[in-house]
Amino acid sequence: MKNKRKPIFILFVFIIFSLITFYGCGLLESSTGIEIDKNTLEKVPMIKGITNQKIQMGEAGILLYTLSVPEIKEGETVPFIIALHWAGVAKVHFSEDYLRGLAEPGFRDLGAIVFAPDVPGYNWNDEFSEDAILKFLEAAKQVWPINPNKVVITGYSMGGNGTWYMIDKHPNKFCAGIPMASVPSGKLTGELPIYIIHGKKDELFDYKKAESAYNILKSKGANVRISLPENLSHYQGFSYVKYLQEASSWLQTSFWE
Repeated sequence: MKNKRKPIFILFVFIIFSLITFYGCGLLESSTGIEIDKNTLEKVPMIKGITNQKIQMGEAGILLYTLSVPEIKEGETVPFIIALHWAGVAKVHFSEDYLRGLAEPGFRDLGAIVFAPDVPGYNWNDEFSEDAILKFLEAAKQVWPINPNKVVITGYSMGGNGTWYMIDKHPNKFCAGIPMASVPSGKLTGELPIYIIHGKKDELFDYKKAESAYNILKSKGANVRISLPENLSHYQGFSYVKYLQEASSWLQTSFWE
């Protein structure tokens, strides 16, 4: 009598072997078609300074990003900041101005790698951009000197909206979120420490919505702070540096030490 299970077993072994072979090549793939090759990221020099970079996302196009690398000692791991830019007229490496003018000086004292991608989708709230961030993060953690317990996501305006979106959907991927000048969204569960920054003169997004979100989170016992600069409008993003530096200090003193 023939063993009918043998063909099924062979098929099972073939599928497992194919999966191991595919993922062993360093590609992280998703339903969006995005693939991030960790071997390509491994070639990015971890030398102090700011550089413009790009990486092919498989058949899904190219991801442009600006990267700030601190001085990193041999064997050291450092915080990793994902910094999502505001909206504006698209240009190549749009995120560079945002990183140089706000994100890098805001987090400079942390000695962190700051990763500022150009939005790959229509905005930071869509599935394509979401998946690009997550796949990049997972690949980078494998080959860059990143402390996996110190991954922070932040953003301003459109990027702040994306920050709320990401910490709501993926609280286990980050240690904290710092949304700036943005509209709170999601379930506001308070699973993740959050530092909200929102100018009271913001003519685009009412600061009272941020204040309301803060009160809801506080009522749930969340680790949440809020900073409401009195005279900052929505279009004074670079003037947020001081307040982002205060958020940076909060990261260090509140739960990193």
